[in-house]
Amino acid sequence: MEMADRFGAQWKQLRMEMHDREIAKLPLFQTAFLRFPGNSALADEGVFKQRLNHFDANDTRTFDQRFFVNAAYASGYDAPVLYYICGESRCSAGGGFAAQLAKELHAYIITLEHRYYGDSVPTATYSATNLKYLSTDQALADLDAFQTYVKNEKKLTGEWIAVGGSYSGSLAAYYRLTYPKKIAGALASSGPVQAKASFEEYDFPLATVIPASCL
Repeated sequence: MEMADRFGAQWKQLRMEMHDREIAKLPLFQTAFLRFPGNSALADEGVFKQRLNHFDANDTRTFDQRFFVNAAYASGYDAPVLYYICGESRCSAGGGFAAQLAKELHAYIITLEHRYYGDSVPTATYSATNLKYLSTDQALADLDAFQTYVKNEKKLTGEWIAVGGSYSGSLAAYYRLTYPKKIAGALASSGPVQAKASFEEYDFPLATVIPASCL
């Protein structure tokens, strides 16, 4: 047990040092370098006028939130919809696993970029006052508002399934929990749904088996 604790402590310290070094290399909130290949050629790109603050009726400010609609695999307006949720990076049209699922299910892939990332930055600065609108609750409300809009705009009547991985996997699960009447299911891949400030369990399995010489 003492050896496991020692390795765990060493691994945690190493991870913190690596994290600090990597973050120091990157310009704050500049996500243009995170351009991942997707199936953008098959998707229509657009922007949605999203509310900045969903929880203040007197706040009428909006921002442009980027989205993609891929109908290449859909069988009709009643086809299911894979609601591909983007996380903490610049967004591209859902590809890879989502595209494979869409082919099998003859489904739409509809993708929404997360607020404050990519081209969906709602404020001019990243001050503490402005960053208060970067929250899970606001992001879930974004998904709700956009889903209502695109269903009416595209006349879609099929069931919706939220899809995400890691942080966006958590959002997929939270969205299903928060808006159960709008989502038939959620695919939360590697979603840390029990959020905690110090997620030591993430690295602990490796710390127990890696020799000290590798740390």
